Amino acid sequence: MAPVYPDINHLYSLYRAHPRVTTDTRHMEPGGIFFALSGPNFDGNAFAGQAIARGAVAAVVSDPGLTGSAFIHVEDPLSALQALARYHRAQLDIPVIGITGSNGKTTTKELLHRVLSGRYQTFATRGNLNNHIGVPLSLLAIDDTVEVAVIEMGANHVGEIRSLCSMARPTHGVITNIGQAHLEGFGGIEGIKRGKAELFDALAANGGVAFVHAGQPHLDDLSQRVARRVLYRFGDVPHCAQDSVVLVREKGAEQIALQVCNATGEVVRITSDLFGDYNADNIATAVAIGLYFEVPLTAIRDQVAGYVPGNNRSQRVKAGGHRWVMDAYNANPTSMHLALDSFAAMPGDKSLILGEMRELGTETGTAHAAVAARVAGESWQEVLLVGKAFEIPAEEQGLRWFADVDALIAFFKRSPLPPQTWLVKGSRSVRLERVLEAFS
Repeated sequence: MAPVYPDINHLYSLYRAHPRVTTDTRHMEPGGIFFALSGPNFDGNAFAGQAIARGAVAAVVSDPGLTGSAFIHVEDPLSALQALARYHRAQLDIPVIGITGSNGKTTTKELLHRVLSGRYQTFATRGNLNNHIGVPLSLLAIDDTVEVAVIEMGANHVGEIRSLCSMARPTHGVITNIGQAHLEGFGGIEGIKRGKAELFDALAANGGVAFVHAGQPHLDDLSQRVARRVLYRFGDVPHCAQDSVVLVREKGAEQIALQVCNATGEVVRITSDLFGDYNADNIATAVAIGLYFEVPLTAIRDQVAGYVPGNNRSQRVKAGGHRWVMDAYNANPTSMHLALDSFAAMPGDKSLILGEMRELGTETGTAHAAVAARVAGESWQEVLLVGKAFEIPAEEQGLRWFADVDALIAFFKRSPLPPQTWLVKGSRSVRLERVLEAFS
């Protein structure tokens, strides 16, 4: 079989001289390297010439018809990209923290980035570059100034986290939780447990450190194979040590409020305006890891308090006379019900816009029927359901249903509603953020 790349040392030397890598000519920077990835509906080789014209010093391609010194020919540009990232990672002598989980991994990643930045030059995965393409791109964005890296890993089938760990080689890792996400690809909760636990497998094999939320189902058991564990949980009295963190969660506070201490016994109150009780778990994870890496507790407090989410994750905004809780970046049965729990506890007149949940496989009908039955039995000003999977459940429960977001926007335009607070929650592909854009 032909090699994946002609000479990894040559490719790496070129990368070190020109350390900007892209797979998209729209983001091509002069002096970068373009990898011509291909898929069922596109061929990156067709854009390689454009990349060179826009200033790329080289294009890694698989089309033998492309000639010239700027083209580096390989059997598979994706494999070459991954090999380059794997080689670069091997040169890095820094902690690399892997994050995966069914829910909350991106928010946790962003919180942890802020917390660790209170002491270290920290890199974290940008946006949602957490798959077989995004992880190598993230690794190749780590430069010599970085002291610690946080790499998010997403997966929708067993074996994917194992593959990502082979590139990222995490020295530390955390699974935020095990929930009902990507059921179609994983084949059920047992598949999800096996798939996510591949991060712990990698840590166990490499002598890494696992951060384990002992209050989350399954995680304590799944992490038993890791020799070095740091446990954290919620309790009645703050307690911190090198191998255990106990945080106290304040009840009845309008904000998320936690009390935590460091190894010397210093107790600090940490608050956040993030929507959703479940975000207390994400904050606890960032705090526990920050303490392990000896970030000053006051810096942890300040960094958490200053975090403002983006990209429709737990955002609170005002538009069109309404208040909006935008949690429409993604949705699955676990995150949907947790969001409803938190929203129900908020004061005032409240209404729901819920988009369908994707990638649930055979559980699609049951999961959407359960959500519709729940919200129909609760007290809301308005309940608006969007997407094909909600059509039958909405009819059965007597709820308003819209085929897509365009139909929903048309409803708002012809039927103005009095000011109230809305929870907007659904899978990203439903594009519920367009509702807010219509009011802006």
